[in-house]
Amino acid sequence: MSNGIKGVLDSTRMKLKMLEEEIRADNRSKAEFERRIRQLTIEKEECEERLKSNGDWMVTYETEIGPFTNNYENLGGEIGELYENAKRGHARGIEVLKSEFGYHPAYKTHDKTFYAVPFKPK
Repeated sequence: MSNGIKGVLDSTRMKLKMLEEEIRADNRSKAEFERRIRQLTIEKEECEERLKSNGDWMVTYETEIGPFTNNYENLGGEIGELYENAKRGHARGIEVLKSEFGYHPAYKTHDKTFYAVPFKPK
């Protein structure tokens, strides 16, 4: 009978060692899961911070930049019209210089003190 008890005790010890090894493996896995949870928590906080920052940027864009971009084509047209008027005015000014002061845009003599350069944008 003592051999039977010894066999049961040995079997129980083996099972206990296996269970202890499983517990150690589970503890290692638990530590790895906890480390990964910490990493994911940090990533989540960074994403939330980026989301808030992007939301703030969006509000700024909509209030400050958005209206300007909506009117960009109108502004471009107005600026183009102003520029065309300036080119016509400059051309008229060159004609006045030619008729009133003898200015020749392509030829200038050494005795002339007028040194204007014609501006004719394309």
